[in-house]
Amino acid sequence: MVATALVEVLRHNFVEAHRQFERARILAPHFYPAYAEQATLYENQGRLDRAGELWEEILTRCQSGPWYELAVRERHRLTLESARRPARRPPRVSPVTERRQHLRREVRIAGVQLQNAGPVGEFGDIRLLNITLKSRIGHTLRDASAVRVQVEFFDRDRRTGKIVPSDAFVPQKDIPLSGIWKVGETRNISAAYLARRGADDELEFHGFVVKVLYRQELQDQTAQPETLLQKAASLSAE
Repeated sequence: MVATALVEVLRHNFVEAHRQFERARILAPHFYPAYAEQATLYENQGRLDRAGELWEEILTRCQSGPWYELAVRERHRLTLESARRPARRPPRVSPVTERRQHLRREVRIAGVQLQNAGPVGEFGDIRLLNITLKSRIGHTLRDASAVRVQVEFFDRDRRTGKIVPSDAFVPQKDIPLSGIWKVGETRNISAAYLARRGADDELEFHGFVVKVLYRQELQDQTAQPETLLQKAASLSAE
């Protein structure tokens, strides 16, 4: 997908290039060349803030080594470059549009990790989902309680192949946060999927969808497998 994205860059099809880069990052979160190439594209488009976010994401995922050192240098360089550029007057927008733009990326998903804990006691299948969140670069969220994380798990019917919302026990599907979210701070939260033994032997775990909202506005979302995003959207529309 990175190769496809680079071809689209050469064709000046930047929308499709960004889409391919984002797919690559979702499917291979630790393949750092995808972050670097997309950051370069954003920088060439004059969007230094988005380029900086991608280098910052590498710093979040990679704590040492060549990629960490490169991300530190690039993040510092972009900060200096942003300071040197003259401030531009933003285009006039309506109050409603301005509010939506302000809320759009206050919080993002920095990473998700799914662990299979196996059968324990009355539960035949236990999955633990660890979610890492990060606030917008250079911004402090004074009211973290306005952030909510929604988690939905899905099962697959072994007989028909149909994907359905899971009936497994999930202790908390709508997870609130609290306190002040400081600049550069990450938040780690967890969700659990607990399928009781013999509850429905025809269903097996398939995946999950995670959505992050700030003041009821969608900030970020991810899914494994990625196709569940469309599935969840179609179910919500029914």
